[in-house]
Amino acid sequence: MGLFDFFKKKDNAKAGERDTALTPIGYKSGWVAVKADSPKDVIKKLGFNIIKQTDWNTGLESLKPGRVYVSDPVNGYVIIIDEMMYLIFDENSDDKGIKDIAQKFDFVMGFATHRVVEAHYWSKYINGKCVRKYSFVGESCEIFSDGELTEEEIDLGFNELIQTEDDMDDEEKQFPDEENVMDISKAWGIDPEMTGISNINGYICRQ
Repeated sequence: MGLFDFFKKKDNAKAGERDTALTPIGYKSGWVAVKADSPKDVIKKLGFNIIKQTDWNTGLESLKPGRVYVSDPVNGYVIIIDEMMYLIFDENSDDKGIKDIAQKFDFVMGFATHRVVEAHYWSKYINGKCVRKYSFVGESCEIFSDGELTEEEIDLGFNELIQTEDDMDDEEKQFPDEENVMDISKAWGIDPEMTGISNINGYICRQ
């Protein structure tokens, strides 16, 4: 094999690696992680209509209003990705959507972030009960924190984030940002970068 063929082979291998790398999730979107073994069970319980089965990257590229992507289990969680965040929030910005989902499964986590309105959200539900929720909307200066900070949040230094409206005037407190959402999602078991994960399939669904 000549030198040209050697480098051509290496370039093709690298291209193949890029092709199989999973598109990250996170920025300007919402995602819900459900402790479940089967995406079809999740789809059935949530009343979604399957459009087609496809790979992860194609599924994320197909997202638009009214559509979600429901993945095969990743680290024990079926991930539902909603670019418009309707899965979590209603038209009044209340997180009614994930509250309803949490009533159908034993363990549910939700995450959302949108830099335009500076909205950052994460929550965890066990047996239908919210054990931790943090929600901040910078555009309207709304802050809501419920439940004790988890061990992972404390390890990430989230005790320095504002927790109440009074904290907004505290110069020692920090405002949340999208990286906080990425970090807590990873710490709770769902890495938005999908590092080291490949060949995930799922279903494009209509809500």
